[in-house]
Amino acid sequence: MKYLENALKITVRLEKWKNVDFFPYFLFNKYHFKHAYLDNVEALFVYPKQRVTDFAGLKSDMWLILKAAHIPAVLCSNGLPSRQRHALIELGIPFVIDEKQIYLPFMGIALQAKGATETSPKKHFTPATQLLFLYVMYSKTELKTMRKIAQALNLSAMTVSRAAHQLMAHDLISLDARGKSVLISVCENRKYLWDKALPLLSSPVKKTQYIDVSLINSDFCMAGISALTHNSFLAETKQKTYAIANNYKQNFESSSLLLDRKKQALLEIWSYDPRVLAQDGVVDTLSLALSLGQSQDARTEDAVNEMLEEFWGNVS
Repeated sequence: MKYLENALKITVRLEKWKNVDFFPYFLFNKYHFKHAYLDNVEALFVYPKQRVTDFAGLKSDMWLILKAAHIPAVLCSNGLPSRQRHALIELGIPFVIDEKQIYLPFMGIALQAKGATETSPKKHFTPATQLLFLYVMYSKTELKTMRKIAQALNLSAMTVSRAAHQLMAHDLISLDARGKSVLISVCENRKYLWDKALPLLSSPVKKTQYIDVSLINSDFCMAGISALTHNSFLAETKQKTYAIANNYKQNFESSSLLLDRKKQALLEIWSYDPRVLAQDGVVDTLSLALSLGQSQDARTEDAVNEMLEEFWGNVS
């Protein structure tokens, strides 16, 4: 594809897709397939035989192709209206529209023909990608199926797929096809992965507010300094801190003002659900470290470092 080579300044090589037994027969009635090599990145180019109108069906097909091929599946077309191209982006489907637009999120690339330039990968992972990364960091076994991970994280299969490909693009995980399942594989040196991913990770705390302690229930996880005192030598403070997900459904009264430390708790609103990785009602160690990473207090910084040293000692 000359358009790809010229736009991205890479070498593109297309070969016949040899693993025909990977797919159900009906897919060959709807698509042509090419094994693509984008420099050192493999992908499967998918060419519809007819004009695409059923985007729900396309989403299902592309997910099936992704699971079977074990490499990113990229929709290729000579032309799609901008509305349909926007729909593909919303669905997380990589695509190449010849001379029009390139959307390859697994390579951190989004290009348009009219004056657009390549976008570098986001400075930080999305909340879903960060949550997936932390989940595999805690995983006791090497391989996890995407379906089970989606259930464990309470995320859609498509969201987990997009997150997994973002992690794979940064060489933090590998994807392995086993029968009809796609499994996520990580190396055993979790400390190495953490150090490599750290520039892409961010604090899960979106904002803070205060809530009456009488409203605290099992949906709230101990967080912040309260969680740190639970996991380190740091002395316990009177101010209790808890965390809840940004999309928490129940309503409760809160305030931006601290009026009484004994009657009010500090509430952190997180970009992902802290309950997913929490242990015994306390937020997980790595998320806690990220949430306290900007602390200006030397004692807090020392306590976080000690907590992480103990954690890495236990997982290595």
